[in-house]
Amino acid sequence: MGCSGKFWWPIPDRGLAKRLHRVKAPTLLVWGKEDAVVPASYAQDFASAISGARSLLVERAGHLPHLEQMEQVLPAVLDFLQRCP
Repeated sequence: MGCSGKFWWPIPDRGLAKRLHRVKAPTLLVWGKEDAVVPASYAQDFASAISGARSLLVERAGHLPHLEQMEQVLPAVLDFLQRCP
């Protein structure tokens, strides 16, 4: 873990910032507000770089919000999918 952390924490920029604008698909970023692996601030950064993207910050969830707070995530994802063109 200690060794891995040196290579990917904080998330290294390997050009992702230069490529995110290429995403054209409807995008919903689901992020745990208490994510200790990838801070929630990344959600807004990614959403800002992807045209039309939305982000959902999930309360009382860490790195696996879809498992930790399924009752919050599932309705949001279903709603998002129903509204997709």
